[in-house]
Parts: sequence; C-alpha cells; structure tokens
Amino acid sequence: MYAHLISDGWGLVLVIRKICYLVRSTKSAGLLFTYSIRLEQRTERRMFSLTQTWLIAHWYCGHKFRHRFMRDKRFHPSLQASHDARNRFSKRRHFKTNRWNYQQAYRDMP
Repeated sequence: MYAHLISDGWGLVLVIRKICYLVRSTKSAGLLFTYSIRLEQRTERRMFSLTQTWLIAHWYCGHKFRHRFMRDKRFHPSLQASHDARNRFSKRRHFKTNRWNYQQAYRDMP
C-alpha cells in the first residue's frame, strides 16, 4: 500500500492510491476517503504538484468548487425570489417582452 502527497495551497493532503481510484470511479464524497493533514506552518504555496488533482466538491455539486458556491447562491436568503424580484433563472427570456402590450392612454374613459 503506497501513497502520494498532493500539495495544495492550504496544506498537505495524503491520498492513498486505491482510495483515489475508488473516489474517481464513484464520484462520491471525497472527504470520506481522503485523509487531510492540516499543517500549522503553511509555508509552501503551490511550489510543486506531483500528481493531477481532481477536487471533488460533493455528490450534489459539480467537480469544481465554484459549482458548490453557485449552488449555494440558489438557497441564499437575500437572493430568494419575491414579488419584486421574479424570474430568477430566466431573466433574459422575459427581458423587454410585452413592452407595448399595455394600454398607454385612457382617452375614452372619464
């Protein structure tokens, strides 16, 4: 059983090789299968990369970390849909639609 070290900016992450194959095959939560060692001295800042790293955010997200944050913006309380902010996911479909469909003047009404 041999392992390799992956150095990201925040510390050292020890990944065992067959566990890495298991995570890559199942696309499940990588936090259960990777043992992260957080070092107190964070002197190394992306000096070398021994292997190519696939950072699995979680099983309900994409494979990038920004997909996790785009997903979290969906449930953010200040970005929720309300009576004044409608059409959250298709704003451009309803942009400048029905501009002249309304009654502009009421000359025949008293």
